[in-house]
Amino acid sequence: MKNDPLLSAISSNEPHRENKPQRNLAQKLVQEILHKIENKVLVPGDKLPKEADIMQEHGVSRTVVREALQRLQASGNVETRHGIGTFVLNNKGQGPMDLSFDYVNDAVEILELRIGLEVEIAGLAALRRTEEQLVEIRKALDALRAIDRNGHVSDAGSADFNFHLLIAKSAGNHYFVDIMQHMENSLVPRKRIDVSHVNHEHEEVYAAIERGDSYAARAAMRLHLTNSRERFLKLARK
Repeated sequence: MKNDPLLSAISSNEPHRENKPQRNLAQKLVQEILHKIENKVLVPGDKLPKEADIMQEHGVSRTVVREALQRLQASGNVETRHGIGTFVLNNKGQGPMDLSFDYVNDAVEILELRIGLEVEIAGLAALRRTEEQLVEIRKALDALRAIDRNGHVSDAGSADFNFHLLIAKSAGNHYFVDIMQHMENSLVPRKRIDVSHVNHEHEEVYAAIERGDSYAARAAMRLHLTNSRERFLKLARK
């Protein structure tokens, strides 16, 4: 991992991972804002205070505020509208195992975790899925295609997660489902999915599961998640 090109490619644009004081302050601020959301002090649609006001209220720097907002946006809790402000989103299912990531570096690590987990899930699903489960996976994939056609980008994150969760359910091991549900808010960079790029990859995964080809299902899922990692890194460099 010392010379990992994936991480070094973005190191010049992201805070160093060893900057622990700043990282801890940002995470503390994330938790304080999440606490307000969970206790309905902030509700979906509310606009967060300006950066300067958050800095003054919590006694932190602008860098800490921006990192905290990046984490909240990446996990789907808030959305920043340029020139307007940052707003609370309706993000259900914030579980106790919160894997909020430090934007780019941790997002890459989450995607690497998914490769290790979901490649095996896909292979088992190809062998164990029922016809009823296959129908549900097909419906989820069709829903993603409808989002692509209609341009409802805000629905892409939850629809993508549902597709992957249904495959996990088809693997016949409830621990896979438990892990996926715990990681729901970190599995994908919500609000950032370009559905048009992933639908073909999803179709390849589905086709392999449909014909019961465990080897092809693993290969298709690995390619999909590896490409997802590359797409996210490309987005981060912009």
